[in-house]
Amino acid sequence: MEDEWTISEALPVPSNIIRPPYAGKKNQKFPPLNGRIHIHKEEEIKCLRVASNLAARTLKHAMDNTKVGMTLDQVDKIVHDYIIADGAYPSAIDFMHFPKSVCLSVNDVVSHGVPNSYVLKAGDYLNIDVVCYKSGFHGDNSAMIFLEDDTTKVHEDIKRLSKITRESMFMAID
Repeated sequence: MEDEWTISEALPVPSNIIRPPYAGKKNQKFPPLNGRIHIHKEEEIKCLRVASNLAARTLKHAMDNTKVGMTLDQVDKIVHDYIIADGAYPSAIDFMHFPKSVCLSVNDVVSHGVPNSYVLKAGDYLNIDVVCYKSGFHGDNSAMIFLEDDTTKVHEDIKRLSKITRESMFMAID
């Protein structure tokens, strides 16, 4: 089909896993904002909870298993394997032609960093941004982790910025 395409860099997703509408489409565009707020039905809310729960568990798994000496590609595989093991699709793959399963922003990369062969070292800080597609809905979250050892720590200003940003988010939610 004329509008189909594939990203060769992405890890494979089994064919039985349902893809989001944008996956495999060559000409992707953001949908227009029509100003209407969609009120989800109870069944949709249940599906949102399922997708969000998977995203939260995936993020925790990635945070627990990301270590000094790993490459960003290895972290991508950890996230990818966890999501597909649950029968879901890693939403980052092919969203606006993003080539990987997760956005990893290391150090001064502001957002939506593309996993690559960079080797994590003590003193790095990493934002892991996980999104998965399950039951027709996306679950989305992210967190910052600090990679340290006995001698090399993340700069205190970075830790402080991360702490204040997190507190601000929870204040906004409240």
